[in-house]
Parts: sequence; structure tokens; C-alpha cells
Amino acid sequence: MLTRSPLRDMAMLAFILTVSASLGALWAHLMAWH
Repeated sequence: MLTRSPLRDMAMLAFILTVSASLGALWAHLMAWH
């Protein structure tokens, strides 16, 4: 599949934002814990 789908792009963007947000929260938790 080489066709670009706006819906798939939005889903991928939402996934990346969710992962980066969870990693940011984990990093902040570790920094506050130490």
C-alpha cells in the first residue's frame, strides 16, 4: 500500500503523540523520584 490515507496519517500521528506523552510522563516520574 503506497497510497496515502489522511485517516491513517491522523491515526499514526495520534499514536506517536500518545507514545511521546507516556514517555515524557515516565521520564518526569523518574527524574522526580531520584
